Amino acid sequence: MNEPLAASVSVVSGSLTAFLPTMSFEDQQDVILANLFAQRIARTERADFNVDWLPNYKRCLQVFGWDAKLPPDTYVPGPQPEPLAAQAVSHIAQLATQQMAIVGKQALQGLSENGEALGCFEENALNKEKDTAIYQLLLCTRVGSYIDIVLYHQELKARNFAQRFLFAQRARDVQVTANALERVRFNIRLFRQEWRNKVMISTARQNLKDVKEVPLTRPGNP
Repeated sequence: MNEPLAASVSVVSGSLTAFLPTMSFEDQQDVILANLFAQRIARTERADFNVDWLPNYKRCLQVFGWDAKLPPDTYVPGPQPEPLAAQAVSHIAQLATQQMAIVGKQALQGLSENGEALGCFEENALNKEKDTAIYQLLLCTRVGSYIDIVLYHQELKARNFAQRFLFAQRARDVQVTANALERVRFNIRLFRQEWRNKVMISTARQNLKDVKEVPLTRPGNP
């Protein structure tokens, strides 16, 4: 019998980021740093200048060496009655490998069971003043000299979001304002040579409070 897949998962501000066993600790930290910085820029500029969140987030990451292209054969439908977490699992299966899909499902389950990590995620994903939620799910694996990432992004608007909004039964007033499902290649060498130290300094304080490890229950364990 094969050993269950091991993975590492972290909440990174308003995203849930899962790493396959191919990823070293250094690889994971670089993805976390780049993602954390890009989210902060996108969130700040949206609040200050009303800039669209997703294009700004992607522009920042592309400077760091993330090459994202929207695959022509993917379809991300709008809200259905099932919880958002269940939708995300079915959506990412369009691009993810079988291992990635397993890790994505485990990551969401782990998030639902960890109050501290879920609280951090929701605090950063929700903007109660504007009645919006913006979040990502990233599935990451090392392929040669690059990091291969499946990125799922969603922006929502509603009068009120339920607690544990990813896992709650869907409310009728929830509207999808942006959706994306992309395959990303991260040039890790470029990031380490040109950006890592600068980003590390910039995110040092934020990193302490906005990154939370999500323990996973391995299949077959209580």
